[in-house]
Amino acid sequence: MSVYFGGYRMITQERFHNLFRAHNAIANVLCGRTADGEETIKQAVSFTSDFATRQAAARQLRLILCHCFRVLDAEDVTPLTIKLLWYCTRTGRSTPSSIDTLPIITIIRAIKHAPHLVRGRSSLVGILKHYNRQIAQERATKLSSLRHQVPMRTLLWTDGVYTFEEANDPRHLVYDSLTLGHCVGTLHLRAALAHQNITSSHPDAINYLHYWIKIKNGRSRIITLIERNTPRITVEFDVSTCTILAAQGAITPMGELLPVPASAKIPFFEAVKVLPVRKGGGRLLRSLIFEPDPPKLQLQRITRFTPL
Repeated sequence: MSVYFGGYRMITQERFHNLFRAHNAIANVLCGRTADGEETIKQAVSFTSDFATRQAAARQLRLILCHCFRVLDAEDVTPLTIKLLWYCTRTGRSTPSSIDTLPIITIIRAIKHAPHLVRGRSSLVGILKHYNRQIAQERATKLSSLRHQVPMRTLLWTDGVYTFEEANDPRHLVYDSLTLGHCVGTLHLRAALAHQNITSSHPDAINYLHYWIKIKNGRSRIITLIERNTPRITVEFDVSTCTILAAQGAITPMGELLPVPASAKIPFFEAVKVLPVRKGGGRLLRSLIFEPDPPKLQLQRITRFTPL
């Protein structure tokens, strides 16, 4: 919990401790000692000597320690530091800006998902792959059980192959998230869950999804472009401003955006025309990434030869 003094947020004692522990852990590990500096380690770690880059790595390590302190012990700090530094080195992250772009949220989730792997022989890449496999299996299991329970959506547009359908049930949001990997069906209102004294895993928690509450309050509309029962793009439309707030395709557990199939490009831009978007309210659509169009076959003229 942060402390405010004179309008400025002060760092808490725990975060203050983790910040300096992260700096010391990196310095000690690179000198061939454990994170606390008390013992020597056999494993040599290769990392840049640039001070700013080491500071950036320390900030990321501090974030992991702050968010994973409930599942990690003091003995885990040394292997965690080694794995993080090797991950930065092997992925070519040798500048502060490149280290700042680490998928830190995914790394934190992966460690929380299997903290025992930190002490094991798995690298950070291995921990992330293990997390991706587990998440994929969990999504597939939930999707198979939910597939036959999802009611019909409100149809807004169709061209025979693609449909543009509006969510009218919270299960639509969950189905989209399981298919595309975004947060529209996973993000809950914590205050509402606390008021009901339930957790996000409770069956009734689906009624307290953040975006479902926005739909019920008339603030937003969630519409999805669907190709043969497979969601491709989810759109959030703001009712009061008549603007498109978000347009999201598929995303990996690592947080990487996947390009939308090229065949969906024309249908999507035709479908959004049914929304009462004010002028300039659809600028966000330009940021969508589509697969490149397949090359067009060009007919070549065959030269006719006159026989001798």
